[in-house]
Amino acid sequence: MRVRKRNRLVLLTAVGLTLGGLAFSGGNTGIAYADDNGPQTIRTNKAQDTWVSASSGKLYAQYDKADWQPGNGYHRVNILKEAGKSGRDSYIFCINWSKESPSNKQLTRQYQANPEVQWLVTDFAKGHDKAFERLDNAGADYDLADYWLYQTAIHLVACPNEVSPVDGKKPGDTLDKFAPQVRDKVLRLVAEAKKHKNESDSEIVLNHATLNFDPSTLNIGSGDMHDNKYEKSFRVKSSEMHDVQVHAADSRNEKYLSGTRKNGSKVDFNNVNADDNLKISVPYSDMTNTSDLSFKVKATGHWNKRAKVAWIYGNNDPNTQHVAKWAVKATTIPMEGDSEMTVHVKPAFGKISFVKKGSGDNNNKLLPGTEFLLTSSGFSERQTVDSNGRVTFDSLPL
Repeated sequence: MRVRKRNRLVLLTAVGLTLGGLAFSGGNTGIAYADDNGPQTIRTNKAQDTWVSASSGKLYAQYDKADWQPGNGYHRVNILKEAGKSGRDSYIFCINWSKESPSNKQLTRQYQANPEVQWLVTDFAKGHDKAFERLDNAGADYDLADYWLYQTAIHLVACPNEVSPVDGKKPGDTLDKFAPQVRDKVLRLVAEAKKHKNESDSEIVLNHATLNFDPSTLNIGSGDMHDNKYEKSFRVKSSEMHDVQVHAADSRNEKYLSGTRKNGSKVDFNNVNADDNLKISVPYSDMTNTSDLSFKVKATGHWNKRAKVAWIYGNNDPNTQHVAKWAVKATTIPMEGDSEMTVHVKPAFGKISFVKKGSGDNNNKLLPGTEFLLTSSGFSERQTVDSNGRVTFDSLPL
């Protein structure tokens, strides 16, 4: 097959990924590639004499020159696979239209495919019943029929202006000769692929990350008083994350964070585990007489991301075109966004209520309007007796 390569395809890194309510941002700095980034080299099958056509709506496959039948289809593509593998995941997609497909060659991973090509490759990998488009009536071999469909779309996306040295035609020159239902499927695939402009919406993430506080708002009141402290527990739940850190948004409130590990040891807030028992502990003496205390606690971490992407493979031979194949890419994404918990501490107050009676009426005379002044160190409050003779002080420091 003569197919495309685009020299301007570039490696893209994840930018502005949003998952689990968290905003992740990354660039080349801080991105670590793990060992399961896909094979560094692949070997292709012997594909010179194997091709498939489905432009008429029926699948035609040729596996040997002796099987050649003219007129089977207008857009023939070589059946290119990874040697020694079978099934849908073995298929490899050609990049150049103006070069021969690399039959029986050892190829080395070069860079990550651009988002449009990557989306086509990874969408094909979803399978016949889950992919965006498919050829249902092309024959029993659904994988091979869909391979022709997606390879045709890749030609139109990656190298629409490349010219075949065999007949001088471009990839789209035979579109008008396709069966209408087939042409529609190809064009729908091309249009959908062109909507994907960055890596994050063209890859298939295999392990979405989560990071959140339980609860998201921590309300602490008089019922949470213990040994002259307002205390209440919370947890930080995470999945597919490591190096989770928890800190007060304002460093002045850092002193209120405490906690213990499952084994009873003290929590390291630079490396928090999901089962750590974390606690907000505010001394009563830090509370004002009337004001609530509110502050925020933040969690950050690193996402151990794994996703299906499309890698481009090739060699140093200028006559050998590049190819695309999906594989798993593992990255560590530093989280620059964060999950947040709001803490509200409502002061607890004491209350004194009594009825003061005068000496008249056998010591039962009520004294409405009488004023009482209650004082203590740094505290003073004045209240007036009501019509029932009762006076109440209900905002008293404990």
